Amino acid sequence: MKSYMVGATLSAVLLCTQLSLAGSVFVGDGPNTGAVVVDFQDGYSVKFILGFTDPMSHTDALLFIKDANVGLTVHLNAYEIEGVTSYYLDGLTYDDGTSMHSNIGYGYGENWWHFWVIGDDGWYFHNAAPPMFDAGSAHGWVYGTAAPPSQVPEPTTLTLLAAAGAAVALRRRKAKCA
Repeated sequence: MKSYMVGATLSAVLLCTQLSLAGSVFVGDGPNTGAVVVDFQDGYSVKFILGFTDPMSHTDALLFIKDANVGLTVHLNAYEIEGVTSYYLDGLTYDDGTSMHSNIGYGYGENWWHFWVIGDDGWYFHNAAPPMFDAGSAHGWVYGTAAPPSQVPEPTTLTLLAAAGAAVALRRRKAKCA
């Protein structure tokens, strides 16, 4: 009886999650979830939903997506200050299966990658030391405009994803013990 209820609950959570995230790209299967939204200058926008274990930097979140082989290419440039090497985002390219979307390098004016973080009141621009990407985070990258990302990950969606991830992890743990 209990396994039937857990299965039905998990199916309902996954169904609701899929319905509210049509058009999103799922990456990873860790117990924590977060979202990365990328808006290209051509108007194309993609939302990546990450399942991960450990918190990571905003740049590592992009590399996590790239390493999943879902069509994202990340272009980083290195710079050094007082003997410490750091990296900045120089470009992103995404192949959605039918066309390529790409912005690389600094053009002029607003033609560079703007970094945004979601807060209690929506998106806010972040140009200082970015916060870590951890459970419930939403980061956004926008090229060519100072406008915030076009998509807003819904808190209920991230909560549903977290619940589904926890249920799957619990199920896997029980299967290993059996």
